[in-house]
Amino acid sequence: MNRIKYYLLLFFAAFSLGVTAQTDFFGIPKVEIGGEEYSLAWSAKIKFRYVEDFLPKKASNSRFSSKVSLDFFNADVELSKVVASKMAELEVNKAENLLTNLSKMEAPNGDVYIEYVGYVPDGEKMRVAEYNICRYSANSTGVILLQMKHREYDIKLEKFLSVVEKNGAKWKADVKAYNIPDITVK
Repeated sequence: MNRIKYYLLLFFAAFSLGVTAQTDFFGIPKVEIGGEEYSLAWSAKIKFRYVEDFLPKKASNSRFSSKVSLDFFNADVELSKVVASKMAELEVNKAENLLTNLSKMEAPNGDVYIEYVGYVPDGEKMRVAEYNICRYSANSTGVILLQMKHREYDIKLEKFLSVVEKNGAKWKADVKAYNIPDITVK
């Protein structure tokens, strides 16, 4: 259990290092969701997976309240297998008490939505609490993941869950309404 907490903490820390690599793989320098504009802040290529993180103005990778990510699995891979892999990963975190409110839904157009709250405990408060809404879509050459995160620091989990309860439907609607382009690697 401690090993998984350690890896989850490393995962959150990896995106908090102030990394500034910004290769625009998709030709999408900005994303607008829910009336807020997010600019490309970080990118990476991991085998056949391309990741781009977008942050609102005045936010940094070290501390943010919201972030949007576009991941593109540039391979002949089935959407259902990518989703199953993510769900298996999340079920492990749920079993280790690092995740709550996990749900999955398939839309009529074939998109799959996964939402959950992940957290890093630190005594009575959570060092980090994060709501995630993931939208998986198949396109002509692979699978796209649009993910929106809303994060708070040093907060009691119950308080954060009340924030999610109040705002979650809007955040999910914002992600559903976003018109995902047919991404290809430039």
